[in-house]
Amino acid sequence: MDARWAAEEKPPHVSSGTTAVVAVLRGNSLVVASVGDSRCVVATSDGDDLSGISLTTDHDPSLPVEKARITAAGGYVVDGRVFLDADGTQLGLAMSRSLGDRRLKAAGVVSTPTLQTRDVKGDAYVVLATDGIWQVLGVDAVARALEGDEADAEYSCKNLIIEATALWGLEVSDYRDDITCMVVKCNPLTLTDVQASYVSVAAVRKHPVKERAPEQ
Repeated sequence: MDARWAAEEKPPHVSSGTTAVVAVLRGNSLVVASVGDSRCVVATSDGDDLSGISLTTDHDPSLPVEKARITAAGGYVVDGRVFLDADGTQLGLAMSRSLGDRRLKAAGVVSTPTLQTRDVKGDAYVVLATDGIWQVLGVDAVARALEGDEADAEYSCKNLIIEATALWGLEVSDYRDDITCMVVKCNPLTLTDVQASYVSVAAVRKHPVKERAPEQ
């Protein structure tokens, strides 16, 4: 995508970009590629409970390896964001890797994904979601929310979206970050188990938010 835009005489939206997380299943081997702060998490059995394991690492500009690349390219990391100037007034991207954001490529923002592979034979679910999920529900909270939903991945996906939306309303008022989620049920895996859902505002308003223990 970035290469195609770079070849265009007048590329669109030079200050806009996106995160991406892609998972490809080959047999029992799941290969995950990520750019930005969208995540892929597996929910796996931990005795009688499900626990979450992240297969991605958020590309935070403050991470030493990311900050070193940005600084070497002439960019600046101010309060965890990438800027074109030391005063932190020009742009300000909250991630060090993305698709698009062409104005910040000169500041060290790249589109190179990080890769991870996992054998999912013993896992219950794979969850791919944007940071609107992860900012209000942690990795383990998402895994716990899936417990008891083994028969229906679509139901699980809707519940996660509803609960995250409701929590944004309680904790951040009217604003919420992008909430996009896909839940894939493992073992057995069939095409009908791959579900993405859109949820109405009315459904969110009716959804009770449960008390949650702090993330460890």
